[in-house]
Parts: sequence; C-alpha cells; structure tokens
Amino acid sequence: MQRTHLRWLRPVALLVSGIVLTLSFTLAGCGGSDDDDDVFISPSPSPSSAFNPSPTPSPTASPSSGLTGTVTGRVLAPDGRTAVSDALIYVPSDQTRALSLRTGAGRAAPEPAITETRTDANGNFALAGVPAGDTVVKILKGQWLIKTVVSVVAGGTATVPVAQTTLPVTGAGAARIAVVVGAFDRMEDVLAKLGLGEVENGRLKQGTERFDIYGGPDFNVPGLPQSLGDTNSLVSDAAKLAQYDIVFFNCGADEGPLENAAVRQNLRNYVQNGGNLYVTDLAYDYIEQSIPEAIDFFGADGVPIGTAEESGTAEVGASDVASNADVQDDNLRNWLSARGALRPDGKVRIEGFLSGWGVINKAETGGKEWIRGLLVDEEGSRSAHNHRHGKGRSRGRQVSVGETRTLTVTAPFGAGKVLYSSYHTEPSEEQSSELRPQEQILAYLVFEL
Repeated sequence: MQRTHLRWLRPVALLVSGIVLTLSFTLAGCGGSDDDDDVFISPSPSPSSAFNPSPTPSPTASPSSGLTGTVTGRVLAPDGRTAVSDALIYVPSDQTRALSLRTGAGRAAPEPAITETRTDANGNFALAGVPAGDTVVKILKGQWLIKTVVSVVAGGTATVPVAQTTLPVTGAGAARIAVVVGAFDRMEDVLAKLGLGEVENGRLKQGTERFDIYGGPDFNVPGLPQSLGDTNSLVSDAAKLAQYDIVFFNCGADEGPLENAAVRQNLRNYVQNGGNLYVTDLAYDYIEQSIPEAIDFFGADGVPIGTAEESGTAEVGASDVASNADVQDDNLRNWLSARGALRPDGKVRIEGFLSGWGVINKAETGGKEWIRGLLVDEEGSRSAHNHRHGKGRSRGRQVSVGETRTLTVTAPFGAGKVLYSSYHTEPSEEQSSELRPQEQILAYLVFEL
C-alpha cells in the first residue's frame, strides 16, 4: 500500500456512496456449532468500490456570535448499512485548522471542541450548540475520520445526508489495513462484510479487497486473495508496518518470524508509535512475544509481568466448550441488543472452541475486558477441522467446563493498542453470508482500535 494518507484529523471529507452491504459473516472460536440461540442477519448486495469526496470545507461559522443550531445524522460503517455506535461527533474550535500529511503509524491528539456528542446504538446523533453558518463538523471513530461542512441556521436543525456520515472505504479518512492470513481464521471476510470488499459465497471476493493481504504459501486457505508477500516481508520491515493503522493476525498465521528479535522489536515499536494489532486465538504470540506487558496470558506461576513466556504456553483451552457470555461494555451490549444478537437473559453466545485455544488471564493496567463467560459443554459441533499444533509441547492442564474466563480484551501500549480474542471466524466448508452474534462482536471491535 504505497500511498500517502492524512492523519485522522484531515481537512477533506470523504463520502462512501453506493455501498449497500449488510454486515454478515460466520464466526466461531476455531470451530463452531449450530445452536438454537444463533441469530442471523441477511446480507445486502456487494458494495461498490466508488466513493466521492465532499466539497472542500469553507467554514463561515462565527463561534463568538452566540447563535447556534443543532446537527443530526446517522453514522454508518463503510458498508452503508451497519450502525456505528459511540462515534465522536464534534465541532472543532479551530474551523480552519490545516493538518499535515501523515508520515507514520501515529495518532493525532484530540483537538479543542466547541461542542461534542456520541452516537447511540443505532448510529444516530444530535449535536446541539453548533455555531450558525457553514460549520465544520467532524466524525471520529477508531481509525476513521470524516470532516464535512454543515449549513446551520440559528435555532434550527440541520440533518447531514447519510452519504456524508458513512465511514470511507479508502483514501483520506479511511483506516489503512493489512491482514496476515491464517489457517483457521478469515478476518478478511469480516472486513469485506463491513464494506471493505465484495462478498461472494460468504467470503471476500478475490481482487475486491480494499486492504492489503500478507501470508506465506504454507497455508491452504481457499479463495485467498493475491498476497503482497509472506508474513516476514511485512513484520521484518519497520517502514512497511508503519504504512498501516491496523494489522490483523489471523489464528494460524505463520509465527516463524517471531524467532527474530528484530521482528519482535519492530512490532513493539509499531504499536508504541500508534499502530494497532488485532490478533485472534493461536496468533496470540504476536502480542506475547513482542509486548508481553499488555495482556496477561495463561502461563507458569511466578513469571514476572512483562516477561514473555515460551511460545504456545497459553494454548490450553479445551475442546467442545461454549459460553453464554456476559458483555462487559454498555455500548457494545446496547449495540448487540439493537441488532437482536443477545439471548433473552442478556448474554451472548460464544461457541466452537476446539483443543488448544489461547487463554487470557486478564488485560494489564489500562486494558479493557469486553467479553467474559462461564465455559459450558457444547453440543453438535459442525467444525470441519481442528487446530494443527506444530509447537511440540505438552500443555498440562486444560482450561475447560466450569471455569469463567475472559474471552476478549483490548490493551493500550504507548500511542497504540492491541486487541486479542480467544474466538474467531470459522473457515469451514459450509460458508454462509449470515451473521452469528459473536461475529458481530468482532466486527464492532474493528472500530475500537
């Protein structure tokens, strides 16, 4: 991805038009099972790759005039359908602020605001106290930014067209993403169903991805898009890593590069300087070996916090377990509820764990627990495969039925953040374009980095 990008606070608003894909995908924690608790949402047609920028902002608002109005709208994911919860909507104090070009994987500091609000579970917002005139309004969510000009009449309400509140697919204001493929997970399909590619037979259609793919030839992943190189070509090159806002490591990704101390340092520096890692299940060592102080994974007693343990130590999850888990974050819980993804008891179904899934103890200082649940027996597994562990270690006791475990966390490190989930998508032979509740969690979290 050799192109120049602006920081997340950019002066040009980008619009996503013609994108009508409803988020939908099939997930499980290294496997899965059909269950009466599953809730499905049907897909919309594949998105168009086109998007149109809004006119260059020419603000005329006068904050000192005291005349204000209200701005309303709805923020959507790049698919043009999925509501974005808890996005920040604000009017910057400096209406003419010019932002420099982005030069690395960093994140600009929040700027002073005249007024601000957040979107609700359905993506809706009402921003009061907006200065009358042609006023710059910014929408910020994770690594995405929209900057637009809204004509506000004193005492009136202006509604922003949805085309101006849909997160961009590529270009200024869009997250720059790399995906490292794995044998047991397909987060690239999740991204496609969020509007960052077209979906065909439940999977990312080759050649339509609006992000970069990396991965070695040893993994037999049907339908894998053209790779820009193997995993090592990305993680061994600090400058290449710095081109991306988020790097995904799918469960079963090649871990060979982690044997190189320079690679571990590259990943550490990348996050410390503002980059973000999104890691699932067996790929946990991409966090443990490079930033061990971010998340406390299962391991030997007495090992000091911040010390990396032997590769594979946390892969002690038992097979054929599931969880009716508690959602620890109010915004995520409300969003799932609005989409009909919660059980009657307010919990969310997590299923499909197979032998050796990665186990979390807790996020370290400043981290956030998203999903936590009691492990129970799972019935009727439909998984087509199991983990093929190649680390040659005896794992001792397994984390199994009857234990309550943290299943999804995020943790800050420097200017960046890491996310880890013990469950993930299921690249089985029975692909579906329908969405299970736990899949919606992982989609929601794409916008939390």
